[in-house]
Amino acid sequence: GLLASLRSALSRAAVLGLAAVGLSGTAGAQQAGLILDAAPAAAVEARTGSTEARAFRVIGELWIQAVDREEAVQLGLTATDALEVGLEPDDAESRRLVRTYRGAFLALRAKHGGWPGRRLRDLRGGFELMDAAVDEAPDDPAVRYIRLMSGFYLPGIFGRGDEVDADMAALTRLLPAAGSRLPPELVPEVAAFLLEHGRPTPTQRDALAALLP
Repeated sequence: GLLASLRSALSRAAVLGLAAVGLSGTAGAQQAGLILDAAPAAAVEARTGSTEARAFRVIGELWIQAVDREEAVQLGLTATDALEVGLEPDDAESRRLVRTYRGAFLALRAKHGGWPGRRLRDLRGGFELMDAAVDEAPDDPAVRYIRLMSGFYLPGIFGRGDEVDADMAALTRLLPAAGSRLPPELVPEVAAFLLEHGRPTPTQRDALAALLP
């Protein structure tokens, strides 16, 4: 299922470290505090590191929890809203990642929802945010990965196959040089996922295999 696959493809430590990007000043610290208060279980694991990193760590933890815990979805949406308030206006990279996470939480809200009309609106709205982020930064492996994991397990009737294939191909190309956009603990897990589910060329397969432990 989605939860088992997410957890096998993403180590908890890796997700908590995904894209540790910035809050600054008193307002930033206050917003990060709100996020930590909203997710006390995750906050226990997020006490180390800088304020700016901790905020994204909690959001990453909520993303995992939201796969099978509906209450984590709203906490995640609240956390992304709070984090965005504390970001610098010109921090396009961080704002884009926040919007990507928000889209992923909306897609998960659709998974847990009851009324079909609301579920469809959430799913469409979530993928609109993720699609816009990919259009803005097609070579950002973090954005690509979140969208891939959000769409990979959807039934074909939702018509996300082309985007899933595009994300898989992009990550196959980008992963060997992902650098700081993905934490080092995550890279082997993503490489294994791409080798199992993607369609790398022989050269790309060798490059991905070199990333494995």
